[in-house]
Amino acid sequence: MKQKVIAHFRRVDPKLFAAIDADIRLFSVNTKEKTPAQLFQSLCRSIVGQQLSGKVARSIYDRFEGLFPRKYVSPKKLIEFSEHDLRGVGMSYAKARALLDHAEKVLEKKITYHNIHKKTDDEVKDMLLQVKGVGPWTCEMFLMFSLAREDIFSPKDLGLQKGIQKIYSLKRKPTEQEAERIANKWSPYRTYAAMILWHTVDT
Repeated sequence: MKQKVIAHFRRVDPKLFAAIDADIRLFSVNTKEKTPAQLFQSLCRSIVGQQLSGKVARSIYDRFEGLFPRKYVSPKKLIEFSEHDLRGVGMSYAKARALLDHAEKVLEKKITYHNIHKKTDDEVKDMLLQVKGVGPWTCEMFLMFSLAREDIFSPKDLGLQKGIQKIYSLKRKPTEQEAERIANKWSPYRTYAAMILWHTVDT
């Protein structure tokens, strides 16, 4: 797969191909299927991480995880906490409400992670968007990193916009529509293209 993806980028976009370096963790997508419990925790982590740097998000999530016995985040236990309890670990009220709404919808079976791997990208998004406070970006991160979907792109992501600006030497960041149009040529491996762009910005 590695050589297949690299060959695709070499063919369709020499500028993106040139941004690949030896240090990039381009092929770190974990394709092993996660359990429903792991997927529940993954969306919780994505909710906590909204609009935060990786370091800050990890710090808050670690404190959130510490509220649970053996750090096992489950919907039944989560719903026992109040918004105030969750605020105590450093998150906003909006994120606290989103986490509790997520737990409620899983317990009500409005959201189910069983057989989610058989759902299309759009079906997964439609299901997760039921959670108050979950938007397209959170769904896209979940599809990329929790379900290991290979052809996902998040045109609203600031890091991806900056990555496109950098590799194309643009005077300004691309708009959401421009980013999406550029990313279309990277299909069916847009997830890997996103990793290249994030890596380019980080370095």
